[in-house]
Amino acid sequence: MNQAGIDRRSLIAKVGVGAGIAWVAPTILSVSAAAAATCLPVSVDWTGFEGSLNVLQTTPFDVPIGGTETINLSFSDANMAPGVGTVSYASTVPLGGRGGGFIEMSIDATPGPPTQQYIELTFTFSAAVTNLQFSLIDIDLGAGFWQDQVTLFASRLGAPVLLGPGDFVPSVPANITHTAVAGGDQFNGAIDPPDGQPGVDNTTTGGDIAITYTAPIDLLVIRYEPGSLTDRETQQIGIDGFTLCV
Repeated sequence: MNQAGIDRRSLIAKVGVGAGIAWVAPTILSVSAAAAATCLPVSVDWTGFEGSLNVLQTTPFDVPIGGTETINLSFSDANMAPGVGTVSYASTVPLGGRGGGFIEMSIDATPGPPTQQYIELTFTFSAAVTNLQFSLIDIDLGAGFWQDQVTLFASRLGAPVLLGPGDFVPSVPANITHTAVAGGDQFNGAIDPPDGQPGVDNTTTGGDIAITYTAPIDLLVIRYEPGSLTDRETQQIGIDGFTLCV
């Protein structure tokens, strides 16, 4: 056996060619390619869950994703007081250039202690999924008014799953920073564009970042909080698109 636990001879296929015999290596799919070839692709359209999203603050709900598998959505504002945080279906439009179709998270934090005030949206998968893709929208900085800070905590069987360098793609890289934190990945609005208004224009996608979890995960927590201790006016972000392999 080699170090990968695979007998090299088992990777060789014997093929008859004329009177002779040729030895050729068969095509072997990479792990990600093999997963993509065998998975059931699922795309979630949040417009079909508008009513459930609008009562998610008090009532968790399940999204079917093929067969008997589901995603359970739940929300917590236990760490938001004395500020206020909400989750809903597309309450602020446009946002990230979109007129709907996304989950909105909104916070109105208070300056001063407790310095960390946040809300969390949790996706619990009944079975591990791969190639989860979605976009965080309108992560921006409104200098003197707000700074968006979003932290993603993904895991499989309790073990953290972090994003690789190519797994997050900002639409405008200068507008958003990424920091690896304990157990997760954090994104902050970084630059207030010089366009005469605070933050990225809501009619554009300048605050978007595309996320891909290629490795299997069974839990995703999206934490939203102010990135500034003093500039804490009402602020919001969105989660748009949600595709995965079951």
